[in-house]
Amino acid sequence: GTTQADAIAELERLHREYRALLDSLTGADWERPGTIGGGDWSLRDLVGHIASWESLALGTVAEVTEERPRDWPAGDIDQVNQEMVLRQRRLPLDELRRSAAETHDRLMRTLAGLTPTLWSSAVAVGGGSTAELGEALGRVLGSDEHPFGHLRDHLGDLRAFAKASEPDRANTP
Repeated sequence: GTTQADAIAELERLHREYRALLDSLTGADWERPGTIGGGDWSLRDLVGHIASWESLALGTVAEVTEERPRDWPAGDIDQVNQEMVLRQRRLPLDELRRSAAETHDRLMRTLAGLTPTLWSSAVAVGGGSTAELGEALGRVLGSDEHPFGHLRDHLGDLRAFAKASEPDRANTP
């Protein structure tokens, strides 16, 4: 499994590039649909998607630290993603941006504050099986090949979107 320090370092590294790309884009860039990843998502949808998964990670930690069941959405991964994006679309853009930043900050503080005992404690991961909390978090915040690398899966699309948006901004007075 990934060590706690390595997980935090990977999340911080990916988030730095993510924030820099987001900061380079204007409000109009955020709302245009069908701009990210060849699908129907806007930039705001991507930000809502990332924040939703970070929130699920916080729920995974709370399951251990507060001994309360995780509020995990129903359905397969595509249904879960769609439901989370639709929920985030209801927020005004400035509220979404603030909420996403606060969720990320809370997640990083929470991960940094976990003891080694909590990091390695057992948590239910579905299907009646358990995993260490660190491994479960790596799944929630990761992808198949990259524990804690969920953002990595989206940065290529975000880089391409930011590059394609540059001419638009250059022509804006």
